[in-house]
Amino acid sequence: MVKQPKESRVAIISEVKTPLGLLVLIVLVTEVILGLLASKAKGQDFTILIIGMLLVLAGILFIVFKKQQSLSSGPSLSSNEISIKHDLFIASPMASFDSDDEYKKDRQGILNLIDTFRKECKFKSIIYAGRDIRSMSDFDAPDLSVQDDFLALKESRYFIMVLPEKFASSVLVEAGAALALEKPSIYFVKDRHDLPFLLAQAEMAFSSVKIYEYSKIGSSLI
Repeated sequence: MVKQPKESRVAIISEVKTPLGLLVLIVLVTEVILGLLASKAKGQDFTILIIGMLLVLAGILFIVFKKQQSLSSGPSLSSNEISIKHDLFIASPMASFDSDDEYKKDRQGILNLIDTFRKECKFKSIIYAGRDIRSMSDFDAPDLSVQDDFLALKESRYFIMVLPEKFASSVLVEAGAALALEKPSIYFVKDRHDLPFLLAQAEMAFSSVKIYEYSKIGSSLI
């Protein structure tokens, strides 16, 4: 038996790039093995060999088919598959404030900021979860669907986070998700040291991220 050079085997394997190519390779290998074994088998052993090889081949066919289905139907974060429906997603803490007055003041500032974006940037669709939550007593975490929140973020063109204090807030998670989705992002903070280390360094690692310190929320941010 002539041994096939290692380089040739590597070349053949490298050409297998699709499920159909894998299937063809499996069939060819099965044929070779069947031919070698058949030359040594006789009578009932040969029949059992044929049936066994056919069952193995059928099992491989089933696995390849199911794997191809799962790959084609699985979720993807590819930007090519994202349908942009919103101009801007604004993330600002809601349940982290010590008092209702602090929350209302921050919320009004965000609403003023939204008005500025509408006028100056001509943004039409702006996502802000606190729009309909007038006070902290209206805030109910279970009512905010995580799936809907991240879908809105995924479908937004830009991301802005406003962090008035060093809060352990879900807005930091949203900022991380925006990074993963490669959204152009701006972080408005009172002090950039209030950001977790990785987000504080994001401006240096990603050209699409900018960090600005501010003293008063509202139109003065932009």
